Amino acid sequence: MRLVMFQAKKQKARVGMYLEDTILDIKSLIETGAIYVPEEFNCDSIEKLLASNPDALSILKQIEKEYLNKNSSMTNVLWPVDIVKLLPPITRPSKIICVGLNYHSHCFEQGAKIPEYPILFAKYSSAITGDSLPIIKPAVVKKLDCDAELAVIIGQQGKRILKADASKYIAGYANFNDITARDIQLSARQWVRSKSFDTFAPLGPFLVTPEEVGDLGSLYIRCSVNDELWQDSYISDMIFTIPELIEFISENITLMPGDIIATGTPAGVGLFQKPPRFLKHGDVIKTEIQGLGVLQNHVIEEETI
Repeated sequence: MRLVMFQAKKQKARVGMYLEDTILDIKSLIETGAIYVPEEFNCDSIEKLLASNPDALSILKQIEKEYLNKNSSMTNVLWPVDIVKLLPPITRPSKIICVGLNYHSHCFEQGAKIPEYPILFAKYSSAITGDSLPIIKPAVVKKLDCDAELAVIIGQQGKRILKADASKYIAGYANFNDITARDIQLSARQWVRSKSFDTFAPLGPFLVTPEEVGDLGSLYIRCSVNDELWQDSYISDMIFTIPELIEFISENITLMPGDIIATGTPAGVGLFQKPPRFLKHGDVIKTEIQGLGVLQNHVIEEETI
């Protein structure tokens, strides 16, 4: 199942289900009375939906089954993809938790030691942007870089979660790019500041639920700039697995529905290429993880907006 946030015409943003070239409008389908959902079911955003009912994903799967099997003629609840605006699947999580140095290849390319424990930092939710939207290069930033990452979206509240139970707390996965102002990161030693400028957290185009993703370790992760491949690896190159990250993070942090864990980046970032390469106005970045679609963004200089 692929969930999206979308906006059609002048309507408010709402939750949809991505069905090939169309989007099933969940709220409109519920309003027809053809599908029953609990009263508290909230389709205003995916994070609100996840928080409104612990069985939200199961209910959505049942909606998908019932619609496809019985109500496929109800075209009034479908929107063609090419006439709607896709938004980030998660817009205002309570937190974005990022993991540094979590791929063997990324450690090797910079001569860093393999960390003993996960290295955590944060990005602010105001940095989130979506597919086909610009990454704004601030005038103060001279060395803009990109880091393709797998985002884990948390589905329910939890603390001190054991590795063995981690899968129960995952709503799904999405493409993510940890855009970074390297000059600020290196000169001021400010990871959070250098990574939290507005638009520095592209996410999407949709949230894909675990049963559709399958074996994470076998998936490739790639990032290209102007169709030139910069990063090309596999999720299996991670140092700390997703269950290990969830156990470590939740030991002292309560995870909430809609929270994002950005799980690190493989080798190939611009900073460690020889010579180093950085993003400029007009560059097109594609972030792709197998089975999660393609997240595409373009760079715009702040002063040109």
